Amino acid sequence: MNIIFTIFLLLAAVVIANIIHLIYPKIPLSIYQIVAGILMASLPTTATDFTMHPELFMMAVIAPLMFNDGQNQSFRVLSKNVKNILSLSVGFALVAVIIIGATLHLAFPKLFTLPLAFMLAAIITPTDAVAVKSLTTNVMMPENVNTTLEVESLFNDASGIVLLDLALAAFTSGTFSLAHGIWYFSYVFFGGIIFGAILGNLLITLRMKLMSQHVDIGSIVIPINVMTPVVIYWLAEECHFSGILAVVSAGVVHSILYDRLRLTSAKVQMATKTIWTIISDALNGIVFVLLGLLIPQVIGRTSPANLLKLISLSVMLFLIMLILRYAWARWRLVNLHSPKEELNRDSWLLAFGGVHGTITLSLAFSLPIIVSGHQ
Repeated sequence: MNIIFTIFLLLAAVVIANIIHLIYPKIPLSIYQIVAGILMASLPTTATDFTMHPELFMMAVIAPLMFNDGQNQSFRVLSKNVKNILSLSVGFALVAVIIIGATLHLAFPKLFTLPLAFMLAAIITPTDAVAVKSLTTNVMMPENVNTTLEVESLFNDASGIVLLDLALAAFTSGTFSLAHGIWYFSYVFFGGIIFGAILGNLLITLRMKLMSQHVDIGSIVIPINVMTPVVIYWLAEECHFSGILAVVSAGVVHSILYDRLRLTSAKVQMATKTIWTIISDALNGIVFVLLGLLIPQVIGRTSPANLLKLISLSVMLFLIMLILRYAWARWRLVNLHSPKEELNRDSWLLAFGGVHGTITLSLAFSLPIIVSGHQ
């Protein structure tokens, strides 16, 4: 019963934050939601004593969000940005983890062993386009930078998770094999894409067949569509592929075949789009409310001295990541298609636009569980 009340409070906080944002939209919606979470934490009820379960959070919250991002993404845009996707989601992710991990280890050798430093670096690698959109609601972003941030966030979540798994393997075994690491990364990364594309295509075929034989079966195909990301994520993880990439890939397949689906039933398509908008808005809101809810808990369990150290460490990591992202764009290692006179501005926008969100939150709260479970 307590979990039901917790869910009710989370949804209520999201709704209240949305209402206040409608009244005064100058402040980003995510800020209202975080404040709502902080206020929710002060309520005199045990329902706010929320414990983060990383696997459940990934499957029930992140998988649907990533699937919806994938099915709303244009395949034409993705195909035009393949080089940028590989540059930021693979190349930059690897370089950032190596540089940040090595810096952490050299600066704090007693606090961070090399594998643990790489684990923390992997956690702060993924970016979140939803967080960027929320924070830049009233800010005009150049389309080329905005597109690059969106396609990056679709795929670098999986890179962060895979690199975290590799660092964890080194942490538990005490050894690291470069050949095994490359093989594992390729297997999980590209295997997830292929696996998700195959299952996504099969589900599209099933929906097409059902809808071609019956005029209106929304009560069947819509639940199938809503359950798709959870099922695909679970199956991919069971096969040791990247569940996140699998649901993104399945979502992109739905985007590619959207025209075929649209021809079958406009009514079902409108209902599906409406339902996914509601689900996406609710889940994104819950993520920020949870962040606000957990902030007082973290502060309450941390001494002022340690809190100051953590804030200093966070600022240092932010600055390193900011400089790395700026340099990556400024040296044209990612092609922003910017005119020469606007390259510097767009590079800074790409750097500051690398805001972290749901994946980083989940991985951050899973790190103590992972480490304590392997000591």
